[in-house]
Amino acid sequence: MLFYFDTGQVLTEHTAAVPALLQVLDGHLRITADGRTVDLVPGRLVHLAARLPHALEAVEPSRLLLTMLDSRLQG
Repeated sequence: MLFYFDTGQVLTEHTAAVPALLQVLDGHLRITADGRTVDLVPGRLVHLAARLPHALEAVEPSRLLLTMLDSRLQG
């Protein structure tokens, strides 16, 4: 899934039922999970375990590629 964020836009803390990969295509996002905050910029990738509470803030206009890793879909 592709998401677009404007500067200052926030996704409050939430979880996902399956593991996920977050990759910024352009811009700068700040991800908070497991008591740590990581700056996510193009070229960096973050793996989030299933059900790990996390939140996101856009430091500047950004595009985020979200890949849900659902093993039930593998052949």
